[in-house]
Amino acid sequence: SYPAKQGKPELVNGFRHTLIRLMSICHGSALDELKLCETEDYEVLDISGLDEETVRILTEVKRLGFNRVEVVLHMIQILVIDAQQQGILSVPPPILSRIYQTLSRGFVNLLNAKKIKDTKFPFPYAQLVATMLVILTIFTPIAMSVMLPHYVWSTLGTFFPVFGAFCLNNIALELEMPFGDDDNDLPISHFQEEMNSSLMMLIHSDSDHVARMNNRAHTEFQDLVASIHDRRNSLLHLSCARRKSR
Repeated sequence: SYPAKQGKPELVNGFRHTLIRLMSICHGSALDELKLCETEDYEVLDISGLDEETVRILTEVKRLGFNRVEVVLHMIQILVIDAQQQGILSVPPPILSRIYQTLSRGFVNLLNAKKIKDTKFPFPYAQLVATMLVILTIFTPIAMSVMLPHYVWSTLGTFFPVFGAFCLNNIALELEMPFGDDDNDLPISHFQEEMNSSLMMLIHSDSDHVARMNNRAHTEFQDLVASIHDRRNSLLHLSCARRKSR
């Protein structure tokens, strides 16, 4: 949308703000689908800034039995097509088609992640493991009391094997479902915060800055090689120098 910003600033600004809100909702809804219980309580960029009809559609998705991620993806595709027809997106078709490929690839990755959530550990195997743990808990003290007559050693010989077996079983339970709000689960809320931060970067006033060289730029090969080893040629040095000049 950068080429059209000079001629249609309001349309470009509206397109960008609508897009980041839809992307934030799409990403948050996708992460929410991975949880055991969908709470719909996730950080979204100013959802109230969308028009009333869009908000109505998004809130009625569950009642109609639709998938919110698919609905939002469809909204994004329609938004992109409308922006292209209005001249807001002035890019060659092969580059524009990458938008749909990226959205499609993201949805495929969501479906792959949902396989982890929906594919449970085989129930007979889980029941067998639980039964074996009970048998281990009952017979280990008997076996250890016979093998180790001293009560201290028999107690230690009973505790550590049984404790280790239960620990491995509980770790397996945590690994079976990595999406959730437990301490050992993936930080889904943090993922949403990072996504929103990336989206906010796109509407910053410096997002359309075109980088150029200044008059002091090294253009000769040897000068560039020498600048690699110059300690003053670092972002840290430049940041410190700018702070001192203020």
